[in-house]
Amino acid sequence: MIEYKKTKGLFHKWVIALTRNLSASGLLFRAQEIIDTNTILKIKLSLPDEKKPFHLIAKVVRINSTKRGDFFDIAIVFTQINPDDKIKLDQFCKEHENKNEPSSEDLFY
Repeated sequence: MIEYKKTKGLFHKWVIALTRNLSASGLLFRAQEIIDTNTILKIKLSLPDEKKPFHLIAKVVRINSTKRGDFFDIAIVFTQINPDDKIKLDQFCKEHENKNEPSSEDLFY
């Protein structure tokens, strides 16, 4: 699960979104709003077994509408992340990439 908000403009609120796919360099999440490519977002990324969410900055690199057209899959790349959080994220991704465990779609809700 993530929370995101836009960095430009006034009065942006944190929005909760479903994480669809996660890597050490970015993620894909599902949103109810269109977010233009190159938009900079503040992100709170929550991982299982981590007490506090990771706070990072990301840039939107791709957007696709779902088949029904009521949601949007937003791909982001991390542009600023705490080095200690990056190590934890790398380790988490490596631990879950080849195991017969639930997919990343099932891990984040």
